[in-house]
Amino acid sequence: RRSVRSLFCSALLVAGAAFQLAALSAIQAHAATLIYADNFESDTIGTAPAGWTSVAGTWTVALDGTQVMKETDPNTAAAKTNVGGSPSWTDYSVQAQIKMGTAAWGTSNVLAKRYKDANNSYAIIFKDGSSWYFGKKVNGVWTSFASGGLSYNTTTWYNLEIDAAGSSLSAFIN
Repeated sequence: RRSVRSLFCSALLVAGAAFQLAALSAIQAHAATLIYADNFESDTIGTAPAGWTSVAGTWTVALDGTQVMKETDPNTAAAKTNVGGSPSWTDYSVQAQIKMGTAAWGTSNVLAKRYKDANNSYAIIFKDGSSWYFGKKVNGVWTSFASGGLSYNTTTWYNLEIDAAGSSLSAFIN
């Protein structure tokens, strides 16, 4: 079984079943100007979040302490994608609070940016409940910049961030 779910804010989130996003913001690099933010509090629970385009999967607003965006499609064999923000953004930071839906072997949970399509982006990837990778996918070929072990669980919120300014990229977990 393989589960891939995604959220684009010129960034992409790929996640396992019941993936949840509590808040997302994009901050323009070199100037602390907030260019996009969403905490889903103004959306109606059980409906699709306003300002997002569901490409695949079922994304709705749910309650988990606060309102969150949740991927609820039980099919773990198909990619899920939700899009927001602008692909024209270049130098910015994307920050998100993510609760992984699954740590099962063969699944991935991803935050990406400078997303062009499923085969071209930069990303932090959590895999199989035990490891992380930071790298890029160009024309469908993945290249890791860094990786390591991280035993994560499905009930903890993780703070993820990817910063990009020109050719400089960095990623942060918590």
